[in-house]
Amino acid sequence: MRDRTQGGILGMAKLAIKGGPQCAKGLKIPKWPIWSTVDKKSVIESINSGKWCRIYPNSKVEQFEKIFAEYQHAKYAICTANGTISGQVQNCL
Repeated sequence: MRDRTQGGILGMAKLAIKGGPQCAKGLKIPKWPIWSTVDKKSVIESINSGKWCRIYPNSKVEQFEKIFAEYQHAKYAICTANGTISGQVQNCL
C-alpha cells in the first residue's frame, strides 16, 4: 500500500482537483458535433414532417432503419431512444 504522499492509496494518482498533475491542461478539444448542410437540412426536414417516430408509415425513422439494416447486411434494424431501451428490446428478441 502506498503512502498518500507518493501518489495515493494503492498507487492511484492524485486527482488534479486535489492538487495532482493537470494532465489535460492545454488539451485541444475539437468542435463537436461535426455536421454538414445536408445533415442540417435532413434534421429540419424531419422536424417539419411531424413524423418523428416509426408509428407513421414511411417515417424518417422507418427509412433510416431500412437503410441501416442494408448497411449492416441485416434483415432488420430497430431505432430506440437510448441504450437502456435497446437493451430491453434485445432481451425481448
